[in-house]
Amino acid sequence: MSLSRTRSRTLAAVGFLAATGLFLTACDPDADAAAGASSSAGVSDSPSASAPAASGSPAASGGADASEPPAGADGTFSGTLTFLAPGKLLVGERAFWVAEDTVIQGAGICGDPETPGAENCTSDQLDDTAKAGNTKAEVSIKKGIATKVFAAEGGGGDASEPPAGSDGTFSGTLTFLAPGKLLVGERAFWVAVDTDIRGGDICGDPESQSAESCTPDELDEAAKAGNLNVEVTIKKGVAERVAQQS
Repeated sequence: MSLSRTRSRTLAAVGFLAATGLFLTACDPDADAAAGASSSAGVSDSPSASAPAASGSPAASGGADASEPPAGADGTFSGTLTFLAPGKLLVGERAFWVAEDTVIQGAGICGDPETPGAENCTSDQLDDTAKAGNTKAEVSIKKGIATKVFAAEGGGGDASEPPAGSDGTFSGTLTFLAPGKLLVGERAFWVAVDTDIRGGDICGDPESQSAESCTPDELDEAAKAGNLNVEVTIKKGVAERVAQQS
């Protein structure tokens, strides 16, 4: 057999095998998938580091909002209101958030200057007041969220602590200072939720002076009306009992 004939058969065999390989690849979807995977090798399936933050997240909004209410001590704080962002304010140096159930009152925010604590204000009105500046308020804060914001007419806030003075029982004419903040004679005191308040001229039947249990709001209204004599038992600036005197 000649060399040229052997060479021709070898070339023909190589050509046949190459054609067979191409045919099998075209008919095999798994082979196509493998080829596609190998061609995309090195491309990461993880999100790009330059991808934008999700809408509504603190990073995306770019605002002053944190993911949690601002940390700090609980308590009642007084100072000038400063606007940070909608529903996010400062009282003095203490940051706080406003919730849907935050009680917001005072003629320094909204309402009638003649009844500084009677009106309930909105969070938008509080924001606008803070933006205007120069309004002092008293803010009760729990876990970074305001439970109550009060600003009297003229921007005068109440003290951040119950009024100092000796404990004991005091008698005299009741004077209104601000919601829940009163005078008996010359002794200032605060009214608590559990203060025992009695008196027919405060609430109920005037013929039975101490039979009715009254609310702090009713006591405020009686103090605003004036000329009401009471006996008040005070401990650490807070009234334990208020009783009308004849």
